[in-house]
Amino acid sequence: MLEQIYDIDDLLTEDDYYDALIFIIGDVYPHHSEEELEKKIEGMLDGMPEDYSESILNTIANVGKNIASGSLDIVAQNPALLQGAGTAAGSLIGGPVGAKVGSELGKFGAKELQKNVLPATIKTLSVMQNPQAQTAIARAALGVGNGVAPLTQNGNVSLIPVATYLRALISSAQKALIELDSKAIIPPASFSESMPYSEDIDMQAEWLSEQLCN
Repeated sequence: MLEQIYDIDDLLTEDDYYDALIFIIGDVYPHHSEEELEKKIEGMLDGMPEDYSESILNTIANVGKNIASGSLDIVAQNPALLQGAGTAAGSLIGGPVGAKVGSELGKFGAKELQKNVLPATIKTLSVMQNPQAQTAIARAALGVGNGVAPLTQNGNVSLIPVATYLRALISSAQKALIELDSKAIIPPASFSESMPYSEDIDMQAEWLSEQLCN
């Protein structure tokens, strides 16, 4: 699998690659070695459509790259934290926390945000590129984690609902669509209204999470 990821990012080190595997599913299989985690993911990818597996390989590469850069430095310092994070599941649930998570994810790529050109759109792209948000979606696609994913904040690791990540992304994306529409960059975003619960971000996030995790 590492050889496949080298096609995406040949600068990724083996250590960062294994740290990424621990970040993504280490809490789900706390007693597995790095090599066992690798085999576990490979087995899951074998049964997936190619575009799904490619997306997850991209996520592994992105997580590893950000561990290397220091964006997820708490993981690089002590990846075993993730393997003991399971008891924290449900400790960060609720509207205010969801808003805080969205704010934290939006800080990713802060230099771009400072340009203040299409700020809502840039923030959405930042959230989409955030390794923690990508991990949440990858875990749901792999069918692991019981609908929760790791979040690192202020040196602490917790597990929060995947729906919280989706809520942050949906909320940000809606603002981006309004911004792009107001500048006539894209047609009106009426297509989003065809999705269930289009008037309720919380319900839509829960629905999307259920679709991903089931």
